[in-house]
Amino acid sequence: MTSTNGGEICSEDAIASKELCEYCFDALINVFTGETMEEPCFPQVFCPLFVSWNKRGPVNGNGQESGVRMRGCVGTLEARWLHSALKDFALRSAFKDRRFNPISEDEVPFLICTVSLLRAFRPAKGVEDWIIGVNGLIIKFLDPLDQCYRSATYLPYVAQENMWNHYETVDQLIRKSGFNGYISDELRHSLEITVYECSVFSYSYDDYLQSRCHQIQPPVKPNGCIINNQSTHNDIHTHTHENE
Repeated sequence: MTSTNGGEICSEDAIASKELCEYCFDALINVFTGETMEEPCFPQVFCPLFVSWNKRGPVNGNGQESGVRMRGCVGTLEARWLHSALKDFALRSAFKDRRFNPISEDEVPFLICTVSLLRAFRPAKGVEDWIIGVNGLIIKFLDPLDQCYRSATYLPYVAQENMWNHYETVDQLIRKSGFNGYISDELRHSLEITVYECSVFSYSYDDYLQSRCHQIQPPVKPNGCIINNQSTHNDIHTHTHENE
């Protein structure tokens, strides 16, 4: 169900796209350059969302990158208007994720931005009532030790990337919620589990450059040498939720 008047789209029809990732890169880069943000050109959507930043690793002796590591992931399970929330969470993810140091300017050429728009929420009938790689999970339960409610979420890709099965994923979520006691079958069966789907789009800085046809001022190393995208590979060996 789409409203063409005013460019608003129902959250169930929301689709992540390169335009959303480009807007996140714009927001991040403008922090360093001081440029003025342009108005969003993508449709307005009211939905929950997450923005994550990952960084490509250095090149090893075989000329291959050594992997990708997370630099931040922050979002909300409550619906927000995308035009304002996307910039908000792009910057929170880059600078306010308490698990990581803030992203620095010289890391920008190695970043990959991923935008996830959440939709199709439904209650699960049990620990195995969801599809790995397709569904994200939210758990909520009463901590039997502290007598307080705990909750946590994983986006759909987390279980797949870590090669967890259903029970391993749920157990990891229980730990993520802050529960440190014994995880019994009784505790697992007491969980209130909500599953959801995501529209996901990932976009690298190289993709961004090709689309935007401009580049931020290359960062300068302490010795005064300019770092470009190629040389850096060899030189660099709210209610909100943080994912993973």
